[in-house]
Amino acid sequence: NQGEYSDEELRRFAGKALKQGKYIRHVGAKKADISVFLKGIYFEQKVFYLQTTIENSSSIPYEIDFVKVFIRDKNVLKRTAFQEDELKVLINHPEGFKTVNPNSVLRKVIGIPFITLTDGKIMEVEIYEKDGGRHLKFQLDNETITQSKSI
Repeated sequence: NQGEYSDEELRRFAGKALKQGKYIRHVGAKKADISVFLKGIYFEQKVFYLQTTIENSSSIPYEIDFVKVFIRDKNVLKRTAFQEDELKVLINHPEGFKTVNPNSVLRKVIGIPFITLTDGKIMEVEIYEKDGGRHLKFQLDNETITQSKSI
């Protein structure tokens, strides 16, 4: 169980978030001709829906294995202990679409529990390639998260 939501509700809200306009710029990552960009953050009750686009400009398909979301300390010096909390990914929508074909774009919505960040913390979204090393990672700060819009 996803807490207060049925899978059907999560899918419905994620579908709505997927159709929303893009309003966030310059948040994302690029590695080996694969890029991910955050296009919008939407919320409904206790869930954030991160609208992303994953673009593959390589000639090799990119298959998504899994997505992880962490809350981490913003400034971590090497050799110091740091706090890290993993957030449960409630939905990765559309669920059947995991492959980004060469020279194409895939739009995905990642649903996570609603959270606000305390000072000195960031949210980090990591997308892992199946059987590959092209993992993508981008960060959100509280300023970006507070720009979220209701669905």
